[in-house]
Amino acid sequence: MNRIFRGVLYVSSILLLILVVWAAYTKGTKNEKETSGVAREETIVEETEAALEETEPDTEPEVSESTKTTLVFTGDILIGNSVSANYDAGGIDVILSEDMQNVLRNADITMVNEEFPFSERGTQMEDKQYTFRINPSYVSALDEMGVDIVSLANNHVLDYGTEALSDTFTTLDQAGILYAGAGESKERAEELKIIEVNGKKYGFLAASRVLPVAS
Repeated sequence: MNRIFRGVLYVSSILLLILVVWAAYTKGTKNEKETSGVAREETIVEETEAALEETEPDTEPEVSESTKTTLVFTGDILIGNSVSANYDAGGIDVILSEDMQNVLRNADITMVNEEFPFSERGTQMEDKQYTFRINPSYVSALDEMGVDIVSLANNHVLDYGTEALSDTFTTLDQAGILYAGAGESKERAEELKIIEVNGKKYGFLAASRVLPVAS
């Protein structure tokens, strides 16, 4: 009986030892697989980062001078009495500094807000403190400034009514200067004016909340 008991105990001990060894082996294999998987993931990440570094430039791509486009937008332009007198006396150099002329002329596109109509016609708007109207000959000043396009959507372009405004369209057209924000029709006033420079197109719109009073 004791021999049988010892035999059973001996066999149980061997089985337990086998289970312990098997569990240790299984755990070790699992750890190796997990470690291997992590190492593989790290390798993939490193390879991906290396590939990205090869495709990304070390520095920003240089933009050649021929592809750069410079746009200049000014505020209100008004050729008042003092400005026109100085212009008559000494030309554009008297009313604009050389540095300012260079900024305006060297820009690919220069846009100004023309705060007046070019005309000698029309009826002055009543009950308005300041009204402007400029002789069309002074459009040469805008040309010498390098102006490419003007906004006519402002509160002074109708100071002398639609006749003066119509003269403004004619004056600008003859000078080759584009205009946005006004026109002989609503469609023309809303028209997008496009200027193409260096292979790119730039669109210009102008709008104002000032509307003429219906007669």
